[in-house]
Amino acid sequence: MATEVVHVVDPDNGSGADYTTITAWEAAQQRDLTSADEIAVAKCRCTGSTGDAISIMYISGWTTDATRYIKIWTDPTESYRHSGKWSTGNVYRIEATKTSSSQAIIDVQEDFVQFVGLLMQSDNGGQLHAKGINFQNSVADGSEFLVDSCIIRALHSGASSYANGIDCTYVSTGGNRTLKVQNTLVYDFSESNADCGGIVQTYGWNVLSYNNTVHNCWDGIYCGNNASNYHVVKNCIVQDCTETCYGGTFHADSDYNCSDDGTHPGSNGQTGEVTFVDEANDDFHLNSTDSVALGNGLDLSSDASNPISVDIDGDARTSWDIGADEFLMAAGTFYEMWELGQAPQIYNSEGGVDGAMAEGSLGDQKVKIFVETLNTSEQTYEDS
Repeated sequence: MATEVVHVVDPDNGSGADYTTITAWEAAQQRDLTSADEIAVAKCRCTGSTGDAISIMYISGWTTDATRYIKIWTDPTESYRHSGKWSTGNVYRIEATKTSSSQAIIDVQEDFVQFVGLLMQSDNGGQLHAKGINFQNSVADGSEFLVDSCIIRALHSGASSYANGIDCTYVSTGGNRTLKVQNTLVYDFSESNADCGGIVQTYGWNVLSYNNTVHNCWDGIYCGNNASNYHVVKNCIVQDCTETCYGGTFHADSDYNCSDDGTHPGSNGQTGEVTFVDEANDDFHLNSTDSVALGNGLDLSSDASNPISVDIDGDARTSWDIGADEFLMAAGTFYEMWELGQAPQIYNSEGGVDGAMAEGSLGDQKVKIFVETLNTSEQTYEDS
C-alpha cells in the first residue's frame, strides 16, 4: 500500500507549516510517485487570516497512477475548512489574481489529482479566459480526477470568455478521462461574453456531476460530449444562469436535478426558484421553507458509479435534498407532526411558528419532535 507523505501548507506560517503557498509545495514536491510508492498530500491550513495569494498554480512534473496520486485538501477534523459558504478568517482559501490571459486558478497537467474541501477564488484582473480548475488535454487517457466539497467563485471584471468554473479541455484525439464533481458550489462565472460556464465537459472526458450547486453563470452545467463520452448529472441545482441552466445532451442516467428554466435533464426533476438561506450574500445552504430541492433528490449512497453519503459540510445525507447542501433541522426546533392530510408546522423552541413542513403522518396522534443537536439522531418525543 502506498505511503501518504503529508506536508502542511499555511500562508500564516504557523506551527507545523512546511510551506506558505500551495505553489511552493507543488514545485518542491514534484516527483515520480509510482516508483516511490507514495501519495503526495498537501494539508492546507490558515492559522491566522491570510489567504493563499497566487496568480496560477500548475500541476506538472509528476508521475502518478490510480493508487499513487496527488491530494490537496483541508482536513475536516481541523478548523481550517469552510462551512459550506465563502469565508475568511482562519479558513484556508486560494485567492488567484490573473496576470495574463488563459490562466486558471489551478491548471492540471498531470493524471490522478484530488481536490477536497477547498475555497478557490478567481479574480481575472481584466484578463480573458480566466478559469477555476482547468483539466488540460495533456492528461492521459484513463486517468481520473476528483473535485469534492469545494467552493469556486469568480470575481471578474470586463469580458472574460471561456471563463469556466470547472473546465475539461477539449481532447482532439478523444479517449475516456473521468472527472467526478460532487458536493461542490460554483458561482458567478457570468461575464457578458458567451462560453462561460459552471461545470463544463467536452470531447474526451466523462464527467459525473453529483449533488452540486451552480449559480449565476452564463451556462450552468454543460455537456459537449460525443458518442464516446458522457456527462451524468444527478441531484444538481442550477439557478439564475444567463443562457441556460443545463446545456447539451446529457447521459440518460441523469435525473433528479432542478433548474429555474426547465432545462434540467431527467423526468424526476424540479422546476422553480430554490429558497436559500441568504442568496444575496452567497449563502447557498437550503432554507427550511424551500419546496424545490428539499427531499427531492435521489439516494446516491449505493450509486454504482460514484456512491456518496455526505454533503458539502460533511453532514450525513438522510432525506436526500438536491444540491450541495443537505438541510439539517436547527437545534432547539420543535417539529409538530399531524395526521395525513394536514399541514404540519415548524415551531421554534419558544413556541412560535416558523413555517410549514411537508405533509406527513404519524397515525392519529399529534406529536412534537424536539431536535436536541445538529448532528445526531437523538430526539425527545412529547405528547401534546
